[in-house]
Amino acid sequence: MKVAILVDELPVSSMRVVLGEESHHLRELGISCDPYVIMGKSGESPIAHEDSVRVRYFYQNCQSGGGFLAHRLPTFSFLAPYYFLPPTGPARKLAKALEDYDVVLAHLASTALFLSWLKLRRPRLVYYCWDPLEYILDGPHVGEWSRLRRFALSGLGKAVDRFLYKSSDLVVLPSKFHLPRVASALPTSKIRVVYPGVHREKITQSSIGTYGLVVGRMEPGKKPFQALEVLRRASMKAPDIRVVFVGPWQTEQLKSAFLTAASAAGLSQLVVLKGALLGNELAQVYAGARCLLHFRSESFGFTALEAAAHGVPMIVPKESGVSELFSPGVHGYFPPEDDIEGFATALVTLWRQTEASHSMGAACVARAESMEWSRHAADLANCFETIL
Repeated sequence: MKVAILVDELPVSSMRVVLGEESHHLRELGISCDPYVIMGKSGESPIAHEDSVRVRYFYQNCQSGGGFLAHRLPTFSFLAPYYFLPPTGPARKLAKALEDYDVVLAHLASTALFLSWLKLRRPRLVYYCWDPLEYILDGPHVGEWSRLRRFALSGLGKAVDRFLYKSSDLVVLPSKFHLPRVASALPTSKIRVVYPGVHREKITQSSIGTYGLVVGRMEPGKKPFQALEVLRRASMKAPDIRVVFVGPWQTEQLKSAFLTAASAAGLSQLVVLKGALLGNELAQVYAGARCLLHFRSESFGFTALEAAAHGVPMIVPKESGVSELFSPGVHGYFPPEDDIEGFATALVTLWRQTEASHSMGAACVARAESMEWSRHAADLANCFETIL
């Protein structure tokens, strides 16, 4: 079996980990596997197992040169003009290369949309749908569009989603989070759930941390201001609580507004912003955390799984996909997404009850040990077999 794994580009995100881990572990299973990136250039964004996994890039000069094709559309950083253009130049070269594979695994809606232009004949298309466009357009940009515009955009996203589902031989989801949405447009026989994994080297023994931790891209849809309200309420019962925020901010204006709000609430001394961290620096921050906080329901939640692998209990919305793998009261707490008081109570509980926090951390490590990338690759391989 020959498999190509395709993503549109490799930003500073979990997709760099996914591409490398999937390629490496599918090869470990004896499957011929090659990773492709549509936009970017060699060495620009290192991936997992980069010493043994070579990425093939197309449109290399567009992104680095600031060309029109790679220019991101206003507000929607996941869209660029090249997604909507018929295949010319490098795209034809890519289409020719992909015809040599039995299966093409496309990550993200943007990648699947681009592939729809290529009209591949031989390979089976597996669409790994992290988030449908309908969900993206109606959610993460909630603070930037009026309700009417969001409604119109989510409707457009729904139409594109249905096109992508029906253009694929199989749709793979990272959890059951979007299953009802996808199943409304596609027979369940064409849908599979394959949970992401975690790298074994990241799995450590649990320890007692000294701060709450928020990790991810800071944007309105991720609710950073809800974090401030949770911290304000928690600090009334535990004044020494502090929260560290790790990740890039969508805009400097948003970051400035956040800091202003923190100051107005008297929380400036309890908030620490560290920006984007990777590798050992991020691992050290995880290792020093008492718990991970995440305020938006998502299809999965990589940061929660990585935190668990470092022995860090989680406080995440009960609707999140990652909550399917963990148990409330055992690995952390799962309040409803908008239950600010529930988040604050959980944070105070883990802050005060150090023994409970430590035992939850140990349980998180034990659970993470069963979620390695080798299992993820084996599940993907089983999916491929069903369509060949």
